[in-house]
Amino acid sequence: GSKISPMAEKQKVGIKIMKIYDINPNNSSFKIIAWINIKHKHLTPNPMDQIEFADAIHQKKDFSTTTKTVNGEYISEAKFNVEISHHFNLKKFPLDSHDLIINIENSLNPKLKLVYTLYNQKKGATLLQPNSIESGWIVKKTSVVVNANAYDNLLTPRQDDKTLYSRIQIILNIKRLGLRAFFSVFTTLYLSFFLFWLALALPITK
Repeated sequence: GSKISPMAEKQKVGIKIMKIYDINPNNSSFKIIAWINIKHKHLTPNPMDQIEFADAIHQKKDFSTTTKTVNGEYISEAKFNVEISHHFNLKKFPLDSHDLIINIENSLNPKLKLVYTLYNQKKGATLLQPNSIESGWIVKKTSVVVNANAYDNLLTPRQDDKTLYSRIQIILNIKRLGLRAFFSVFTTLYLSFFLFWLALALPITK
């Protein structure tokens, strides 16, 4: 990566993934509801108006608010509904697992002008709302990469493809639960059946 300019504005970003749903290998996509808050120095432009989710098929901002803090800074918050493109490798179905990638960036300001940092430096510690993923799946691991170099966002045309943009990349490793749940129930029933017949077969001693 490139060195961060000392002149660049640093914005602290908090992210909470509220819901992961419509995980759809047939459509090569998944959907999320994300709550984002950003601490920034200037009232305008509003950083929520510049947020982009890379590889988004559809992105909608449902709610946004900005408040001024006692030290003169601002905190903006917004709720986003996003559908993200993702290729699902189903070779190991129904024991498949996938890395869902969520790239959040401000692609209007290169890293020379603006960089993101996280509120929570324990990356991923409070990233997910409990029980946020739809039934049939489990999140096995979360990881975050801050200030990844972004070249591939096609939502906003760029004059210079070599310009680096600040990005927060969230990686959610998810695993399908369908077969695992079946084996869990089957094993419990089989063990109960086995113990029942074992008890009948054992001679009764006085």
